Amino acid sequence: MMCGRSTLFSKNMSEQELSCKILNEEIIPNASMSSSCKNLIMRLIEKNKEKRLGAKGIEEIISHPWLKNINWRSLYLQKIKVP
Repeated sequence: MMCGRSTLFSKNMSEQELSCKILNEEIIPNASMSSSCKNLIMRLIEKNKEKRLGAKGIEEIISHPWLKNINWRSLYLQKIKVP
């Protein structure tokens, strides 16, 4: 949804078909995304749960370079709009 649309979902697809695609197809990020954004997405959707971003704790996710400009404390306190 970073690009406004899903790369896996199509209009007439059942939930079972979508689940099958998620589990079995390779995700190819949109070429227009920054390398940092692509890295974040690919690490979040890593099929191996031990290698997935966040497997060792939330700090892995919030310290990712693509999220570097987020003031997490202000976000937690609801002082800023959700990006």
